Amino acid sequence: MKATSDLLQILLSLPGWVGYVACFIMVAFFLQAVRILRFAWSGLAFLLSLLRKVAVKPSPGWILWVALLALPLWAFRQSASDSLQWVEQRYLNPLFFTPDTSNHMMSIYEMEMALYCDPYECEIIRTRTRQIAEKVGSTPLAIYEVAFSECGMNPFVIRTDGVAAGWIQFTRAGLVGTGFTLEQVKEACRQRNTALIMDLTEMYLVSRSKGKPMPRSCDVYTCVFAPGYLGFGDDQNLYSISDGDAYYLNAGLDGYYLQQVGDKQIIMHSRKAADGRITINDLALALAAKKAALAKKYKNIQSL
Repeated sequence: MKATSDLLQILLSLPGWVGYVACFIMVAFFLQAVRILRFAWSGLAFLLSLLRKVAVKPSPGWILWVALLALPLWAFRQSASDSLQWVEQRYLNPLFFTPDTSNHMMSIYEMEMALYCDPYECEIIRTRTRQIAEKVGSTPLAIYEVAFSECGMNPFVIRTDGVAAGWIQFTRAGLVGTGFTLEQVKEACRQRNTALIMDLTEMYLVSRSKGKPMPRSCDVYTCVFAPGYLGFGDDQNLYSISDGDAYYLNAGLDGYYLQQVGDKQIIMHSRKAADGRITINDLALALAAKKAALAKKYKNIQSL
């Protein structure tokens, strides 16, 4: 609006006959705009009149009929939702399992990080992530995958319920032994204290991994999610229904599987596939799904 106002002021300030031509053009544009608005209004009025003609006028019989038809949909709504989800994952928006460890994939995570951090903050995170990866026998990409799952590559995120904050979403339990409280981490997030957040990330991963290497992203995620099981087999149960909130607060991680389609594998997720336990393999597939979705996002952006 300011740019339009400035342009009008310039045109109205033009001298002599040039100013008159500018006024002529402005009046012509104004009249044309009025004509377009009148046409649009008449078109809208026509559409409203059509809607009035075809709109259903509810009657007791019509309401009863709708209520009866809604009964089977209500009874099988979970199955209908699962079917729609399956079609979406299988055909509309498939996420292919691709163990991409290239520098290009790492740069995609860093581009996502740049949406939330300035260049100085990004450089600190890149440098410290490489240093931490070397210390814990991991890779920067593996740590990025976990950070993306935990905070969306925004190291200053504080969960809306206030129970976690930071690069790997520190909790009160996770901060035990670090010398810092969750309130201090939240303040570091508000102050955008990147160095402290990365210091805490290093302290946590080094202390919880206890010298065990973490070459894969699911290893890093296990260290964050259930460090006592780091190094166990991929079918290791981390949390199950019997663990109560520890399972139910993370139930979205249960129910991942791969479906073979030709020479490719699609990452699928459904309630039917959930078996009441979250395993290391579930963590791996959950991370792979988010990784594939992020790669697709930037592929679509670059193709525009």
